[in-house]
Amino acid sequence: MKLKIGVMGSASGKLPKAHKLLAYELGCAIAENDCITVTGACPGFPLEAAKGASRKGGAVCRDISCIE
Repeated sequence: MKLKIGVMGSASGKLPKAHKLLAYELGCAIAENDCITVTGACPGFPLEAAKGASRKGGAVCRDISCIE
């Protein structure tokens, strides 16, 4: 069974580019380590992490129904 890592955080307001990049890189790292990124389907940092994970071919779960 793959490890599931939740990425939660700010979903509104002005988000610094540097922080958005960190969230994206976190998603990439989660995927590169063959884990599942769980975000809760909101914009902001979770969305950036999902983008990174997807870019690396990782699994992204945006809804609790996909949790095993």
